[in-house]
Amino acid sequence: MQINALTRSLVAVSLLAVASMADAYIGPGSGISLLGGIWSVLVGIVLALAAILIWPIRLMIKRMRARKATQTGQATPNSQSDPQ
Repeated sequence: MQINALTRSLVAVSLLAVASMADAYIGPGSGISLLGGIWSVLVGIVLALAAILIWPIRLMIKRMRARKATQTGQATPNSQSDPQ
């Protein structure tokens, strides 16, 4: 016998409707912990996106400096000679 989705949802709604209030206290510490966790995830996402977006800009600046250094005849940091 298979119970269809409508029957399952009606049973779930009826159980939620007859549920009594829970006599429980959640202190402010758990709320602050939740906010701290959410904050750290959001900051991590923003920093990851910033790193991805800034990477091409840093590469462009590095290439411009290298091109400018070769035009003026200066050695670039990557083109140092081997002291052997």
